[in-house]
Amino acid sequence: MFKRENLTVPNFLTICRVLFIPLLLYQVHHNMRLGFLITYLLVASTDFFDGQVARRFNQKTDLGKILDSYCDLALYLTTAYFIYVLYPEQITPVLPLLYVLIGMIVLSIVVSLVRTRKAIMMHTWLLKAPAGLLFLYVIFSYFYSSPWALGVVIVVYMLGFIESIIIFIKYGDVNPDSKSMFHVELAEPKKTA
Repeated sequence: MFKRENLTVPNFLTICRVLFIPLLLYQVHHNMRLGFLITYLLVASTDFFDGQVARRFNQKTDLGKILDSYCDLALYLTTAYFIYVLYPEQITPVLPLLYVLIGMIVLSIVVSLVRTRKAIMMHTWLLKAPAGLLFLYVIFSYFYSSPWALGVVIVVYMLGFIESIIIFIKYGDVNPDSKSMFHVELAEPKKTA
């Protein structure tokens, strides 16, 4: 059921990540590289600002955590497609790593489903770092061909999902905003009415 407290600026910013994917697709397919770069930077920056606004103005919601995880996943997986179309020479050498990463994402979701009965996407430091690196990579790739840099981003993402899998196996239901496997916060028990 929809709740009024979910109508927040951070949740709106989060949803914008998915709403702007069609515009990014249009720019990619019409080879509008500069337009794509500018739009991508604006859209990806909502990943930073939604969390900042939620914390600063105490607008954190359970829905916001879920939306953030899946909107991030949608944007960053489509980013691989965007890079493939715009800069195929950069992604082709790292395609095997990308396939392994996608498998690790799926495995992380499956393990969280088995251990907690819900799909959890973690927001650890090790998963926030590659999001920032990917942001920088998209800027960098506009000017230089750098498949090795993309490989680094993918490997750091892989480490983050390995950490997530370890967290789910060891602790089960956890707060998705736990900072790392060394700073795990267990999920709060659900309140019954």
